[in-house]
Amino acid sequence: MQFLATPLQWPLILERAYSQQVYPLLYRNLRELGFRGVSEKVQTELKGLFLANALRNQLLAEELARLLGLLGEAGIRVVPLKGVALARSLYGDAAARVCVEIGSAKRCGERRRASLDPTAGGGCLHVVRDWLKNQGRDARSYIQ
Repeated sequence: MQFLATPLQWPLILERAYSQQVYPLLYRNLRELGFRGVSEKVQTELKGLFLANALRNQLLAEELARLLGLLGEAGIRVVPLKGVALARSLYGDAAARVCVEIGSAKRCGERRRASLDPTAGGGCLHVVRDWLKNQGRDARSYIQ
């Protein structure tokens, strides 16, 4: 708490938080501490970014649930490992981590992990992309 009582270089702190994509955690922890020593300007900036990230992650979580349901109905069992699933597992809150894709998953019975970005090369879970194609769906609609 004494740390927050001293003058801090907020532009540098924010730049580092943005570059390391930990600004949701910074906002959450500062909020829990009552924003002591944090200017209104910094609070407002972090809150806006936190809420935008929370909304994006909520949409990703909903899409992940829908996609996992569709895969389950098709008999394809996968376990989400990264993205919003990881954020919920680590922090108890999907909004606490910056996520840029639905996530990463492991097909049950396989050792290899794969991105749930159906258009990705290499590490893509090709069965997802192929299944979507067979269903007449464009895999690009599942990513931002």
